[in-house]
Amino acid sequence: MILAEQRAVEAENERQRKIFEAKRLEAKRREAKRIERERRESRRIEAERLREKRLEAQRLEAKRAVVKQEKTVRHQQEITTKERGRVEKLPLKTQEKEPVKTPEPSIVKTPEKPQLRTVERAPSKTSPEKQSEAVMPKVDSPELERVSADFDNAVGSLPWPVRSGVIAQKFGSVEDKDLKIVTTNNGIDFSVPSSTQVRAVSGGKVVQIAFLPTFGNIVIIRHPKSYLTVYANLGQLHVAKDDLIKSQQLIGVSGKMAEGGAVVHFEIWKGRVKQNPQKWLRR
Repeated sequence: MILAEQRAVEAENERQRKIFEAKRLEAKRREAKRIERERRESRRIEAERLREKRLEAQRLEAKRAVVKQEKTVRHQQEITTKERGRVEKLPLKTQEKEPVKTPEPSIVKTPEKPQLRTVERAPSKTSPEKQSEAVMPKVDSPELERVSADFDNAVGSLPWPVRSGVIAQKFGSVEDKDLKIVTTNNGIDFSVPSSTQVRAVSGGKVVQIAFLPTFGNIVIIRHPKSYLTVYANLGQLHVAKDDLIKSQQLIGVSGKMAEGGAVVHFEIWKGRVKQNPQKWLRR
């Protein structure tokens, strides 16, 4: 009886030991899973922070490209105005040479009158601004107005530049409470698969194509009434500068990101004032 009781006690002790060991291993596995989850979350947050930083740098580069384009246009207009002013200052009357008299009193020889070019200016009743507009080439050509949407009346009716994707970041300033930083987006960012087709939201004229290391290929399209649309983070392009394109024409495809997928950046400007693109896009 005593031996039987001893064996029963030993068996119970062994069972309790195995239960304790199993609980210890389970707790260890749970702790390892928790640490792994925290590590993955930390890596995700760091990757998101780096992505936001890269997107902010890309937006700044795109804004600089737009401002540079506007400065170039203004510089060309100033040159045209100066040339017009120089033309208007040319003399309006021709000059005649006096006849040359010879010693013979009865003969007077008059040389032929030189053919001088004169610049005549018809009286104008328009203002100086309208005169300047008449001399400068019109930005809103009939061809441009024919292919482009009227942005002032196109709110909520323009197609999306990508046919698949979601808005990853909206227009305006966003505060990151964890990192305690504020980022400003001059447009909207679409999260799309790599090599997604990017199309024009409206017809217009391609006035600028640029490449920036942080923004990839950039295409800027001009529309009537000083509107501009900007497409960035593009890979392969299907348009060239000065092309007159139609709405929904293929501009290019989205570039690839190192972590996979792609982000297409899209902006709308009126002159030098940035607009919220979501106002114009279809719901």
